[in-house]
Amino acid sequence: MGERVKALYKGFEMSLLPIAECGASPEYSRYTYSVYICQRTAAVSQDSEKRYSFSYPTAIFANEVEAVGAAYERGRQIIDGTLGNRDVRRF
Repeated sequence: MGERVKALYKGFEMSLLPIAECGASPEYSRYTYSVYICQRTAAVSQDSEKRYSFSYPTAIFANEVEAVGAAYERGRQIIDGTLGNRDVRRF
């Protein structure tokens, strides 16, 4: 697993985690990601009323930087409500 990255966007905190493909040698590893989104105003983010978790199922990214970039973009889309049924404001 890579290093967790935290980012703020429109009052929400995103926790972005790149995940290395299981079983591959380090030089040939592909990456996927997991993103956890919560409302920044909550005293403890785990107790936030508005939170959402999403993981990309397939390791297609060449490195951790690409995976974190894709996680950030997906998190931003979820917060903005541009993914149809994946909208953090619905929760």
